[in-house]
Amino acid sequence: MSGLLFQTSMHMSYKSTKIQPVDGSSDPASADAELTNPTFLSSNASRNVSCDSPSKRTMGALHAISAVFLLPAMQADTNRERPPIIPNARLFKAPSIKPDADTIHGFINGGTEVPIANTRQHPHPAQSNMGSNGDLILQVGDTKPPTEVGGVGGGGAQKGEPTRVYIKLDFVKISDIDTKSQKFIAEVAVRQRWTHPSVANMTPLDFAQLPPQQRWDPKLYISNLEDKKSDEVVWSLDVSSGVPTVYLFRRLKGTFFENMELMDFPNDVQDISVTFISEKPSSEVLLCPDEELGIIDIETFQDSQEWHLYQHVKIDSEKVRQLKHNVILSRQSQIMQSTLTATAQVSRKMKFFVYNAYLVMFFITGLSFTGFCIDPIDVKFRIGGTLTLLLTSVAFKIAVSNTLPTISYLTKLDTYVLAGVSYLSGKTALFAFISIWKNDEDTAKTIDTCLLIGLGIAQGLWQTMYMFVFYWTTFRKKQETLRAEHAYLKDLQAQRNAHAQKVAIL
Repeated sequence: MSGLLFQTSMHMSYKSTKIQPVDGSSDPASADAELTNPTFLSSNASRNVSCDSPSKRTMGALHAISAVFLLPAMQADTNRERPPIIPNARLFKAPSIKPDADTIHGFINGGTEVPIANTRQHPHPAQSNMGSNGDLILQVGDTKPPTEVGGVGGGGAQKGEPTRVYIKLDFVKISDIDTKSQKFIAEVAVRQRWTHPSVANMTPLDFAQLPPQQRWDPKLYISNLEDKKSDEVVWSLDVSSGVPTVYLFRRLKGTFFENMELMDFPNDVQDISVTFISEKPSSEVLLCPDEELGIIDIETFQDSQEWHLYQHVKIDSEKVRQLKHNVILSRQSQIMQSTLTATAQVSRKMKFFVYNAYLVMFFITGLSFTGFCIDPIDVKFRIGGTLTLLLTSVAFKIAVSNTLPTISYLTKLDTYVLAGVSYLSGKTALFAFISIWKNDEDTAKTIDTCLLIGLGIAQGLWQTMYMFVFYWTTFRKKQETLRAEHAYLKDLQAQRNAHAQKVAIL
């Protein structure tokens, strides 16, 4: 009953009394001090007791009783040391933080987040106090709760600067490179690492206990992944370097799409790439290649009969403009997003096509010279034999085209086969032209001999010129790839030597 009376009296006293500072200001600290002044409480109590109304006399008695019981407690509360008041400040609790004198986990000045570090480096350190339950109470000016800036869902280290995510990719296994469908199957190991304010005060154990959906994530996806067969994800936090760094490991297997460049087919070099894109704009996330080089396990390569796999991994990063459609507002907008592409390279082994395409076409065009063994007057037999070879070459061209995707340009092999078809077509027309002199056998034989020499020279020049252009254009690109391979192996060896030296020192 006494507790209820005490609470009722305090509530009524607070609502019926307007607390004003002595100097006329609205400082809550001075008002609070006046509330705990014994003279203020006694004068209020006596003023209420002297009222004539019965209800007012009852209220005055309650004020007097509450002043008697509350006065010692308020005086004790007044003597307790309080933290200094910062203008425009709010209090919030940082959950489960056990700080020491040198590590207060950051402060915010004017809404700009400062990386968590030693507070002695900052000109205006945050005011901190320990609560009764051991929680750290941070008092900062003009700020928001930590979950809004630099918290679990926050952005970069400083406002306006993107979080840099470093990516390293290893090709564990590559198989089934299909030229016609422009796809390949691969198993890759991806390592992502970044530093972020949300983990600056965490230990590896705290990070492991944090639910994955509450961890800051750059939201990466693979743009050329068509069919994902398996995807293993492991999170970890490394604090050995003094700067907490988040590591995200992925081991992924799937089918990837690759837009192959087939102009040099069948002596082409193809890129086998995996492209990462962040769902967040480039102003928040920036993808960067890791300083550690990616590697390729060439021992597990399963298409070695058709392809030669190089050992180096190229990393290219850029910003691309993506078109986003807002379903709610029914409008489209463009944003810049950061991308990173890890590329392995393979070169096609062309011996199969040399034996089954080039030689076959060379023999078809060469056999057309047997038509000169027939008398030039017998035009129908000459044309009949040449047309048979022409139809054979056309069927061969269709068979070769079935091994390639539908493309809008000619490959090197297409050029050779079409040149053979054109050659046979022209020879057929020339045989028909000789029939003009069917009544003049001597003239027909003279013209026929000139055609034999001229077509033979043209055939030789065409074959020689094609081989020169073919090897000049295709092998030049292979030489560039080999130079990149040698540079990569040199850097990889230097990296391994540096690592061995560090291990020896430790």
